[in-house]
Amino acid sequence: MAGLSRGNANLVSSVDGRPAYGGTPEDASVIEAITELKARGHQVTLNPFVMMDVPAGNGLPNPQGGIGQPAYPWRGRITCISGPTTTEAQIAAFFGTAAASHFSLRGQEPIYSGPAEWSYRRFILHQAMLAKAACGVESFLIGSELVGLTQRRSSTGQFPAVTALKALAAQVRLILGPQTKIGYAADWTEYGGYNPAGSQDLCFPLDPLWADPNLDFIGLDWYPPMTDRRQGEPEPDLALLQAGIEGGEGFDFYYASEAERLARTRIPITDGAYQEPWVWRVKDIRSFWSQTHFERIGGQWLTAPTPWVPQSKPIRLMELGFPAVDKAANRPSVFPDPKSSEAGLPPFSTGSRDDGEQRLALEACLSYWLDHSPISAVNGQPMIAPEHIFLWTWDARPYPHFPQLEAVWGDGAHAATGHWLAGRAGILPLRELLVGIGARAGLSFLNPDGVSGFIEGYVVETPATARALIDQLLQPLGLEARPRFEGLEIVEISTPQAVCSLAASDFQLKDGAADMSRIVQPQEAPSHLSVTTYASERDYEPANYRVEGTGSSGLSLSVSLPLVVDGESRQAIAHHLARAIPVERMQGRLTPALAACLQVGDRFEWVDGTQWRIDRLEGPWAQELVATPAPQPRLAKLASHAMEVQPQLPWLVAPPDLVVLDLPSPFTNVQAPKPLIGAFASPWPGTIEVRLAGQLVARVERPMTYGRLVEPLPVAPISCRLAQICVVEFATSEAPPASGKAALYGPDGVMDVLSWSDATWVASQTWRLQGVVRGYHGGAQGPAVPIAAGFVLLDDALVPADLDSSLIGVTAEWTAAPSALPDLETRLEARFSGSAALPWSPCHLRARRNQSGIQLSWVRRASGDGDSWALPEVPSVVATESYIVTVQSSTGVPLRSIEVEGPSYLYPTSNELADFGAVQTEISLSICQRGPFGRLGYCLEERISVQHMS
Repeated sequence: MAGLSRGNANLVSSVDGRPAYGGTPEDASVIEAITELKARGHQVTLNPFVMMDVPAGNGLPNPQGGIGQPAYPWRGRITCISGPTTTEAQIAAFFGTAAASHFSLRGQEPIYSGPAEWSYRRFILHQAMLAKAACGVESFLIGSELVGLTQRRSSTGQFPAVTALKALAAQVRLILGPQTKIGYAADWTEYGGYNPAGSQDLCFPLDPLWADPNLDFIGLDWYPPMTDRRQGEPEPDLALLQAGIEGGEGFDFYYASEAERLARTRIPITDGAYQEPWVWRVKDIRSFWSQTHFERIGGQWLTAPTPWVPQSKPIRLMELGFPAVDKAANRPSVFPDPKSSEAGLPPFSTGSRDDGEQRLALEACLSYWLDHSPISAVNGQPMIAPEHIFLWTWDARPYPHFPQLEAVWGDGAHAATGHWLAGRAGILPLRELLVGIGARAGLSFLNPDGVSGFIEGYVVETPATARALIDQLLQPLGLEARPRFEGLEIVEISTPQAVCSLAASDFQLKDGAADMSRIVQPQEAPSHLSVTTYASERDYEPANYRVEGTGSSGLSLSVSLPLVVDGESRQAIAHHLARAIPVERMQGRLTPALAACLQVGDRFEWVDGTQWRIDRLEGPWAQELVATPAPQPRLAKLASHAMEVQPQLPWLVAPPDLVVLDLPSPFTNVQAPKPLIGAFASPWPGTIEVRLAGQLVARVERPMTYGRLVEPLPVAPISCRLAQICVVEFATSEAPPASGKAALYGPDGVMDVLSWSDATWVASQTWRLQGVVRGYHGGAQGPAVPIAAGFVLLDDALVPADLDSSLIGVTAEWTAAPSALPDLETRLEARFSGSAALPWSPCHLRARRNQSGIQLSWVRRASGDGDSWALPEVPSVVATESYIVTVQSSTGVPLRSIEVEGPSYLYPTSNELADFGAVQTEISLSICQRGPFGRLGYCLEERISVQHMS
């Protein structure tokens, strides 16, 4: 990103051993995402986002005084500090001086040639260049929610950050041209009137920006309160939520403190003599957009308006969202993130998950602005166009792996009650399910308006009546059906007041006694209860949950429901059913007058204080009553959002990766060398079979540990620790061993074998290997290895192939496939030459002149780990030790080759004069040992000084 690699970029801080944030996406991925979205027909807005990587215990100066800033704060906290540096200077340093002229494109890569600064301007202009590299975007934001800067006044009463944003917009325009809409997304408390603390001033800091010709729209990140609900108050409906969009807190009244909020002491929003209460209404965007703005200094109204022209530009809601938590509409801006000092709950929230309020609040906002957005008299555009309302947040990470894979994404645990919409937008309200069942059956008199809760799906496997389908859901979901004159009403079980009290005297007489009875059947209550549903988090397979029942019968009850829900909802249903199965029944014949006053579903209180529900009223005059103890409400709302801490990943329908390694000793046998085979797939499919010409040659039982080099390796001496680092991006997030050996390979085979003694985490799946030793491949030095070269750990995950000796040195086609999925096949052309049999290059070359010529000597090097301090010299792999010595010119041209026995050779002076015409002070040599079957090993090529023997 911006010329930085993983090796020289700053690391994101960590919390509990994990990155606090996901880090900056690389440039290519941003360009690719824009290009792909446009190819799918979408308009794209590029919104460069600032995250505050300020860990706890940071020791930074606090703008509020003292040392230590709150952990992981909101970007709106970026501001100036008191001190010798002026506000203007601090803001200028933050924005920097990078300009559009400092950027160019090399292909799709932005190139920066400006001042050496990592400033805000460079960041935004770099992002604009990415948009340009992707052939443009529909709209681009120059920033968002920088309220701590935009409302900071200089000593002369100006707002220098706003001036800087105007200049930045002009630079972005130079890059993106007139076709791109440019905007700034203000926080919902930032966009309009501002009263600096301790003054009687009223300012509109952003008006010069809103009026700037380079800005095409006003962006708002819109999170104002829409309700002011307390515990015990009714759930909001659509009308209540919509009434809070242009009304309620922040419009009609405000709370001066949290104490007054607790006391519900509401202060009306008024404006005294000027009669402009809208300037103080943080939610009155309609008046802000449609009115001329006059600032006030010291409480006095200025006669000249601000540059803003009423209705001149549309408003885009760049963020609109609600957490999925109880009373979310009381304060939509809070979010669940324990590491952040900004995290919290809406006022009076219990913290329990509530998908219903999140969904209803979004529905309220979207439908409201569809019908209530005025049309501009200036440009004919709506104030807020529904197609430019952006919901927070649609996450690009794939659902349900986010939020399930907490080992990959650290914020997955917060998704249940957060603003995330993935996995929720398609959930089915129970109310709509019941309406759908009725509609399929042609019922027009079904009223389920009193039902809340959500499921992820519903399965009808066999033909059934609407009544059977509805009956199947009532008790498990805590619902009850009430026949009414206008139709069938379905409501959630609640604890309403009893409509009357009954006693035996309210029943007709039979044989001189009240015609009623109470029947207790405890044997009907199960001792255990199991609920089975479809589990979306397990690829819609059946899943069950078992609970203890209330009875002592020893019986087990199994209930299968055609619902697709998550584990939490399945548990809630099971616990509710365990206490909802009635074991007592009352029946009898009521007096006609009383029966005429009652309906099915009514509660009545018996003389012993127990409460009962009327289940049936039958007979000619509805006098025959059947009642059961009043059911209890469902304890938990159904709000299905599939979560499984350790989910089973789906099979990736892709062939395994395969490597065929031609390695030196000791990684394979010198006398009978065999290729080592490695394979990888995620998830691992079990045994992978490797074949040559249809013949099975190896079985791989576990995946190899492999990856690719993130940075190239230079030429390096053998047996020497590199000053450079070796950075590897692995195929999985599992940590590599702290020390080990690995092969570096490319299309032409193994390039080098190295070892390391320490491994340090760099970024996701990327590690820095330290204490690196090169040259285990047998050559005289570690060669240059390019970026993206393959890296495979040499451990017991690699297995030798049973290769026929006739195939040594022959390029052959290898195939690999899982034993259980033979069609999932990988094909690879590779040649195995048996390099383990090749002698390693000699070392310690010496050249000393005597009376007869130059005496050359060298030391035999053992393959792999063949040396030992206990031996006088390394063992030989051949019976006769012989070498090919080649004398070369200074440019590397061979002049003379001689085969010698033993590690020495006298180069006669006569040959030297014949080869060079004069005595040499330096000489270039190539020396190779001859191995088994006459094959030459790795050569030592060196130019050395000729020393004189004393």
